[in-house]
Amino acid sequence: MKKLFKNAVKVLCAAGMLLGLASCSNGSTNGTVDIHAKVIGTGNQKIAVVKYMSHTSLNMIEDSIVGEIVDKLDEKNYTLTKYDGAADAGLISQTMSSLKSNNTDVVICIATPVAIAAKAAFVGTNTKVVFAAVSDPVSANVVTSLSSPEGNVTGTSDAVDLDKQLELAYKVNPNIKNIGYIYTGGEANSVANFTRLQVLSAEKGFTLVDRQITSPAEITEVANSITSKIDALIVTDDNNVASAMPTLSTILIEKKIPCYCAADSEIMDGGMMGYSINYEKLGRDTADMAVELIGGKSVNDVPVKVYASNELALYYNSIFVRNANITIPQELLSKAKDLAK
Repeated sequence: MKKLFKNAVKVLCAAGMLLGLASCSNGSTNGTVDIHAKVIGTGNQKIAVVKYMSHTSLNMIEDSIVGEIVDKLDEKNYTLTKYDGAADAGLISQTMSSLKSNNTDVVICIATPVAIAAKAAFVGTNTKVVFAAVSDPVSANVVTSLSSPEGNVTGTSDAVDLDKQLELAYKVNPNIKNIGYIYTGGEANSVANFTRLQVLSAEKGFTLVDRQITSPAEITEVANSITSKIDALIVTDDNNVASAMPTLSTILIEKKIPCYCAADSEIMDGGMMGYSINYEKLGRDTADMAVELIGGKSVNDVPVKVYASNELALYYNSIFVRNANITIPQELLSKAKDLAK
């Protein structure tokens, strides 16, 4: 019931702002909480939520984290502040320094670059660090153990099941030979996925064609340079690629190149198909970890959550499939959920 009231308030706030008749303040309004407010709560327990940048995947996770904390904790006992790192390493570092100076109790980090920065900033302190959507937290040196995290860091992993994605690409097109991969060389998660994709592609007899980018602005040029060389493109959890999905999907549809995505939000934003974690659930699971730690549980007793293969769901985008004139076997479509907007 509490969640229904909150959702109703958010709808009314949005409508009022559009009509110019009303506005909603940050924090509480008549006993409800706007989860989109930058600062929520009035208590002494300090919680920070820091995301790497703004795009559909990370925004979904952020909303789910904040919504779950609002549901689980009394706003009189905490103050939650949200920060957007804007994909700027300097800004993220400054944010961590500020949170450290402010003796923040729990820092929730969305995406690998933020988790790495938080690990460095809060090592040896009493601040609890909870990460969300770090695909390979061990390789990124965020934790040394998934089952019994040491120190003050734990969280959720959105590890990509590349084997299932390649298997899916083969089921759609058994004649597939050349797999494309666009990624950011500066993102540890993307480099780790590239390394794994090299091995898996070789094992399956595929040729891997890769291109690096440094920002979303490069996606048009890079995508146009690779499409003539590939039969399909794999998209993992790279933040720059995810933020450019609407542009990338337009190019791939025009060239009739299938696009297999590792995030449900990327398929919402135009990607063709893929196996994915439910990112809203990942956000809720991350928030639940933070709540456990706030309640006094030891980090060592809160293992990193890694989603099993059977926890992934198959999604597709009917607009991409139709406009690119790609035939998907009915046995796959019958198991998949359409995320076309």
